[in-house]
Amino acid sequence: MKSRCRAVIAGSSLLLLIVTVAPGEGQKVKKPPVRKSFELPDLQMTLLRIEPGEFDMGSPADEPNRKEYEFQHKVRLTRLFFLQSTEVTQAQYRNVMGANPSYFRGDDLPVETVSWEEATAFCRKLNERTGRHFRLPSEAEWEYAARAGKDGPVAGTKKLDEMAWYAENSGRRRVDSAKLWDSNPNEYFKNLLDNGCGTHAVRTLKPNDWGLLDMEGNVSEWVADWFSDTYFHEDAAKLNPRGPTDSKLNSRVMRGGSWGSDPRNCRIAHRDWNVPSTRSASVGFRVAMDAE
Repeated sequence: MKSRCRAVIAGSSLLLLIVTVAPGEGQKVKKPPVRKSFELPDLQMTLLRIEPGEFDMGSPADEPNRKEYEFQHKVRLTRLFFLQSTEVTQAQYRNVMGANPSYFRGDDLPVETVSWEEATAFCRKLNERTGRHFRLPSEAEWEYAARAGKDGPVAGTKKLDEMAWYAENSGRRRVDSAKLWDSNPNEYFKNLLDNGCGTHAVRTLKPNDWGLLDMEGNVSEWVADWFSDTYFHEDAAKLNPRGPTDSKLNSRVMRGGSWGSDPRNCRIAHRDWNVPSTRSASVGFRVAMDAE
């Protein structure tokens, strides 16, 4: 409520009237601006606002190369969160952790060769540094953000070469990565490395419709969940799912393809997993942050 003073002359007397004006009666109430992003300037890190919503998680039965554990189902997310616009870079990781474990080196390249445990330790240190709650995204949050309101195996422009660094475009010359894998899986990564395949600087390809980059390539990304091949099919509530409480394979989930993936594994619904202590030159992460 807001009060106004008004002077009124009655005869020879001056009266001071106090008029109370309710919001909407002669004044406009200013609402605080909606925060579209959250910035950490010292890290040159941007997290984008992801609104709640509902989507079809997983892949339809007729999607080529799908796996049974990509069972398609409705998921509803009711909590606003923020998600990093890029994968964590080597410069960001070194600033927070004081080290850079990556195989491929460059400040603007995504950090890799980090375990799930190290990724969560990075989040804890960010929390201590900022007083916020940073964490790895849930598997459902990751796929919801990657799809950005679209269906199909590839989001954004729906052209994989425009959205992702993967085995066919991450080296000196283009290769048929599916054929390489199917013909000689034991020599697959050697052949890719001989061709100069590897990570590329973040922000060099096109973002999806919500402004997120490299959701389908560059490095696969650790997410918070334990892996289960039945969780989304049989066990889970479909409201804000956080994954099973443990894993028969003692494995955490990784999402998104990498510089070494063939196109079959760059689909948004593709799921991978490994034990939390695993380090690989094709695996990194991005952080999420709870809204205030």
